[in-house]
This record gives sequence, C-alpha cells and structure tokens, in this order.
Amino acid sequence: MVCLMCEMVSPDPVYLLCCHTKYYCRKCLIVDRHQPIMCPSCQVPANVKTVTRNDTLRNAIYNLKARCEYASVGCKALYTIDQISDHVDTCVYQPTNCENKGCFEAILLKNWVQHCKMECPKRQVQCLGSCSLLITAGEIDTHDCDGVLKDLIDYQQSETNILLKLFKEQHELHMSLLRKTSSEEITKKVNERLLLRQVQENVLEDNMRLMRDNMRHMLLAEDKTHDELEMEDASSGDLEGHVIHNGDWRCSVFDCELPHSKHDYSKKFSDGKRHIFFWDCCLSGDSKSKKCEEGY
Repeated sequence: MVCLMCEMVSPDPVYLLCCHTKYYCRKCLIVDRHQPIMCPSCQVPANVKTVTRNDTLRNAIYNLKARCEYASVGCKALYTIDQISDHVDTCVYQPTNCENKGCFEAILLKNWVQHCKMECPKRQVQCLGSCSLLITAGEIDTHDCDGVLKDLIDYQQSETNILLKLFKEQHELHMSLLRKTSSEEITKKVNERLLLRQVQENVLEDNMRLMRDNMRHMLLAEDKTHDELEMEDASSGDLEGHVIHNGDWRCSVFDCELPHSKHDYSKKFSDGKRHIFFWDCCLSGDSKSKKCEEGY
C-alpha cells in the first residue's frame, strides 16, 4: 500500500508490466503524460499507456481509517484517505500563532480565542486610572498613571515651546520685511485698495439703482390704474362685468400733495417714504363710503 517513490500510502496505486508486484502513486510515476517514463525498479523504459491501476488494492486503501497528523496533541479523529486531508486543514488541534503583537506562543486552534482575548499577556487593555491609555495586560500591575501623565505633559510643553519659537522667528522675519518695504510701495497698495473699494461702491450703487427701477416697474405693472381699465372698457362699448369705481386716486402717503402724474419714481423721495397710488374706494374700511361695484 506504500508508494515506493514517496513512501506514503498511495491513494491511486499503479504498476508497470515489467515489475507488476511493485506499486507507485500515479502522480509520482507520471510527471508528464507526453514524455516516456522509466521503471524506478529495473530502469526499463516504458510507455505511459502501459501504466496499470490495481483496483483491488485501491479499494482496500480507501477502506482504511487514518489518524489525524495532530493525534499526538489530542485529536482522535479517524478518516478515510480521501477525507483525511480536508480534516487536517480544519482540525481544531492544529497549532496557531497568537494575533497579539509581541506574543510568539503557538496555541491550539480550539483555544485560540480564549488565549488571544482573555489570557494573552500581550493583549491590549485600557487603563482604568486617570490616563485611560491602552497598555498590555502584563503591564497593568506595574503601570504608573502619574508618570505617564507627567511624560505626556512634558512632551506637550516641549512641543508648545518649539511652536512658540517658530512663531517668534516667523514674526520677526515678517516685521523685518515690512520695515524694508518702501513708503512708495505702501502708498501704492493703499491706493489700490481705495480704488478697489470705490469700484465696489459704484457697482453696489448701480445694483441698488437697478433694483429700485425694477421695483418701480413691478409696482407700476401691478398697480395698473383703474381709470385706464375703464377707458379701455368704454372704448370697447362693453362695460358688463367690469368694476365701476366711486373714489379718488390717492397716494399711500396721505399728506403727499403731489399728483400721480408728477411723481418721479427714478429718484429717492426726500421724505424717505414709499409712495404708492391706489383707489380709495377699493381699500376704504368705512362702511358708509360708497364702494366700487361689479357691473351695473
């Protein structure tokens, strides 16, 4: 049952006609199907086609029960020769390295989680003291929180001193460059800023003027005069369904004395008020005043 070439139990035993009592693994004997082979026992050249399989021996081998290669550490599993390799790959008794940095202990796979998460002295744990740092479990008993905090404070202080020194150097360099700058360059920069500000103010004023014009056109478009509507209705000869107004065309600023035709909406009013004309018969809250009517 043992291959004479690899000295392992052969899963596929074959023999050559020249030495029919000696068996080999097919994969050991036939390396390349396109190349002639040599009998390992008598060194007689042979053809690949003359390689013969021993089915009786093959069946006997496949009926055997093989022990796991980790039987020495406790595995008691027995498998056939075609199943044993799959078991070995997942056997819980195979040694596995610890995942924690600094630990070189080999643990059985079935104990791996217990060791890495709960027993390994190199696993990371958080200090319950004032520093709250991550340290290894083996250092927890000798860990000095005050010393760690002092080292951290000293480190931060040294970093702060370095930053202050760099800032001071940069500030001195900047001030020296400012002192070297001529008065003409400073004046030029000031003039450029004044010019830029003037341009910005002009653009802002133009935008405000355009906004006021748009607002005026919108108000005029919304506040179309009633008398224009009446003139259109009268010219068409059909007054049915239109509004008949009984009132005056008034300004929203009641103390305004200028008529509607003399208002200039392109300029800002000196009194700072918003002047809008409307029919007082439409907006009057007086119950005694005569309201505008719908049709005749």
